[in-house]
Amino acid sequence: MSILKKRKWTSKLVIISVLFVLILAGCSNSKETTSGGKGSGNGGSDQKTYHFRLGHIFSEDHAVNKGAKKFAELLAEKTDNRVKIDIYPASQLGGDPALGESLQNGSLDMAVLNQGSMSGSDPRFELGNLPYLVGTYKEADQIFYGDGAIASEVRKYLVDNGIHPLEFFENDFRALTNSERAITKIEDMKGLKLRVPPTKMLTAFFKNLGSLPTVVDISELYTGLQQGTVNGQDNGVLLTYGNKYYEVQKHLTLLNHLYTTAGLVVSQQVWDTLPSDIQQAMQEAAEEASLYQRDLNRDSINKEIKEMEKAGVKVTELKPEELDRFRKEGQKLWKDFEPVFGKDVLDKVLQAVEKAQE
Repeated sequence: MSILKKRKWTSKLVIISVLFVLILAGCSNSKETTSGGKGSGNGGSDQKTYHFRLGHIFSEDHAVNKGAKKFAELLAEKTDNRVKIDIYPASQLGGDPALGESLQNGSLDMAVLNQGSMSGSDPRFELGNLPYLVGTYKEADQIFYGDGAIASEVRKYLVDNGIHPLEFFENDFRALTNSERAITKIEDMKGLKLRVPPTKMLTAFFKNLGSLPTVVDISELYTGLQQGTVNGQDNGVLLTYGNKYYEVQKHLTLLNHLYTTAGLVVSQQVWDTLPSDIQQAMQEAAEEASLYQRDLNRDSINKEIKEMEKAGVKVTELKPEELDRFRKEGQKLWKDFEPVFGKDVLDKVLQAVEKAQE
């Protein structure tokens, strides 16, 4: 090959190489502007928009749904509308177990999951279901939210199960409804067919009281009560009212046997793809929405009890001596379930409760 031809061939190779480098550089600098729930990693920031789905079991009028809407609004504000959340209430995307499974496999972005609803796959989630653990909102706020003893442990369990916790909403102290008789003492519980969620703690609690607990998915509960498959159920006053269970129940007893929360959570698969500024905005929005939701929840309790009374429901508040009998029965389970959580964890929780009661 002549020197001239060799020089020409070399020049062509240089030009091709330069073009190839420029093409690669252009590709690496390009960014998507939208996302269906998949971000760009947990680096600093980007200008993508994010569109997520959030599911829960509560009715549209429930304070939990209003809290979820507040969270979505706050997050949009904090991110200049880069994050949009579509909310699906009233079990539209399934009951709690189905929501939990969808979060784990990444087919659902976000949810508000009821306390203990994943105990079938990890029994440690029963920790918050210890009967008569707290008796006031002051105690509950210190134990079940932020870095409280229960909140801290449940956060660990969620992460272990592929779910990222943000903060918790209030479901409230659970009450008991039934279609048979007023519950004024432990003996009245005998023989009642009570719907329970799939948790061993509640099942054991009601069995010890002489009732017949039966697991029924929340999406099927109204029909189950209406048809007599079960003749009673325990849930918070607001959920009982919002899901209209009072329409097919004659009696409500303020048993207050559990204080329950619902976790505002994100699929870990989704969380890990988000840039740090979006993650921070989510956390801040969740904490603000939690405070808003708890205030709203507590302002609604007495009003909705009165509405159920107007509809013909007889509401019973236990006498102190009878409530104490229920409390003693419930607290017997603390020791029974100690092996599930570990003595160190249970001791830590009980010490925190004792401090909150001061």
